[in-house]
Amino acid sequence: MKKVLLFFVIMIILAGFSTLLIAQESEPPPPPAPVSVHTPVPVFQIIEMQPFTYCAVEMTGSYNQHETAFGTLYTAGTMQGLSMKEIAFGIYYDNPNVTPEEKLSWEVGFIVPEGTEVKEPLVLKTWEYRMLARTEYKGPMEAPEMEQTYTELYNWIAENNMVPEGPIMERYLSAPVPDENGVITIQSEIFVPVTKAEE
Repeated sequence: MKKVLLFFVIMIILAGFSTLLIAQESEPPPPPAPVSVHTPVPVFQIIEMQPFTYCAVEMTGSYNQHETAFGTLYTAGTMQGLSMKEIAFGIYYDNPNVTPEEKLSWEVGFIVPEGTEVKEPLVLKTWEYRMLARTEYKGPMEAPEMEQTYTELYNWIAENNMVPEGPIMERYLSAPVPDENGVITIQSEIFVPVTKAEE
């Protein structure tokens, strides 16, 4: 059953592939080829993102619950007749190196048109952060390489006289797929809201 649910989630992610940064609807490009090699030197940049409305499933506890979270998101979205053209993303409010696992606060969601109404277990939220540090990650999930990418991103933020001011957002650029060794690999964008550091 879990394998069927994971397959369903991956197929929905592929079908909903699109960008958070473009307001108008457009035909999504073909999904990128599966990724199995970590990018050793990520490219960092500052981007501006327009605020958007999204529906989400709020979670507390281990990140190992992602399969359940995405399953709940898409099942509820389908039953409530929501248009799921946008790729789903995760928003993470706590540092897992500091916050106990059972207290981690996070959510998964996707963009919906302004004025959309939702019912439980979905909640309606607004992303209001405009200035973001951005990078990409290619490689295995929950791996040292991923943690290294986050460390390098936060170091780059500090070196450029900025400070984080909001939760991390991560979204897939391709569906999670197993490599030849069965390790789940991803290609994702990582966004961190930032502001100028005080002089």
